[in-house]
Amino acid sequence: MKSENPLAATVTCGILIGSEIGEWAGFVSGRLTVQKKSGGRADFQFGKESRGEIPKIGSLVEIEHSESILPRIYEIRPLDEEDIGLYKDTAKSFESSLLLGKPKTIAVFVLIEVILGIWTIFTGLTWGKPGAPKSLIFALCGMVHITIGYLVWNYFGE
Repeated sequence: MKSENPLAATVTCGILIGSEIGEWAGFVSGRLTVQKKSGGRADFQFGKESRGEIPKIGSLVEIEHSESILPRIYEIRPLDEEDIGLYKDTAKSFESSLLLGKPKTIAVFVLIEVILGIWTIFTGLTWGKPGAPKSLIFALCGMVHITIGYLVWNYFGE
């Protein structure tokens, strides 16, 4: 296996338009999408060896990375806000696909899970005698749906 040399790194500047970041085995990793100044998009792999804080979507960034099919980030740095004017349109078009800072698909999925959980709990409480095992089972199933919604909301990449 060929090891990559950080001395042979390339630097790319652009606006951060997407991030699929999660924490795995105690370190942050995932994929970042950047709109380059030339107009093209590039995906980068943020991993265990990467340095720097991941800025919010719409920030102007400078990424030092390897040259490969899916380049690994060695270092990511946010740039000054005065240069962001070049990329405001791109950031606004990406923000239109977000709901409360998450992709709309995830937001809808979480909303459905929470509503389904509440409906299941309510159904269990209204059917049959109070305190029956059936009511407890429905309540537990409803809590599972609400917990799944919570976990997806908090642990899905921004």
